[in-house]
Amino acid sequence: MFNKPNKALYLKLVDDVLLKLTTSQFKVGDRLPPEAEYAASLGVSRSTLRLAFARLEQLGILKRRKRGGTEIISAKPVSRFSMKIGGNYNWLNTTRETFFEISEVKSVGCEDNEALEKFSDESKIWLRCTGVRRYAGEPLPFIWSQIYVAENFSDLNLKVGDTPNSLNALIEERYGLTLHRVVQSYSAKKCSESIAEALGLVKGSAVVSASAELYKHKNELLLYLNSVFDSKRFKVTTDVDVTTPH
Repeated sequence: MFNKPNKALYLKLVDDVLLKLTTSQFKVGDRLPPEAEYAASLGVSRSTLRLAFARLEQLGILKRRKRGGTEIISAKPVSRFSMKIGGNYNWLNTTRETFFEISEVKSVGCEDNEALEKFSDESKIWLRCTGVRRYAGEPLPFIWSQIYVAENFSDLNLKVGDTPNSLNALIEERYGLTLHRVVQSYSAKKCSESIAEALGLVKGSAVVSASAELYKHKNELLLYLNSVFDSKRFKVTTDVDVTTPH
């Protein structure tokens, strides 16, 4: 049943439950068997089943209760796109409580990302770091990112498996710099299959796509970030004084 290649097993379990809901094999109000029994019937470990249950609960499909079992509460994922925009640094501040887990480090040219073309006069070669950001102790990441570091600031000795808190903090420390300007933008989109797998989402889920340009001075770029957030696990809040002076 779970023979689709190149996909985490727990995500296949998620897909299986969603399929059974669409074909009425499962219905709202049904209670699933106890974890040990259900995992054995599927031929998977309890830890894998728990990851699947966690994702289904985030999607609003399941509700787990201590000593109350696992109940199906919705036949389809619940849309909960919720994000408050704004604030200085805003989502960049998540680096204080999380870590970035690097899955790829590669030197690329401006053609790798069309957003880099406007910076071609500043850097022809970029250090591209791909990875996910997660809270310590949580199995599912909430941000997928590709970070492009300008060539003049790319001597960071990064490798796959490293878990830096913040690349811009590494750059500031290595080169004795301070950020002076951050330009950010956001958009809503549907998640692609590759990013959905990285974040433990279902392909086509609503996500927040964000980009950020971090500058040493007003116009000297340090790095460019392209990130995708699981919108159900992340919020940005701003507190802006809009009082008109008299």
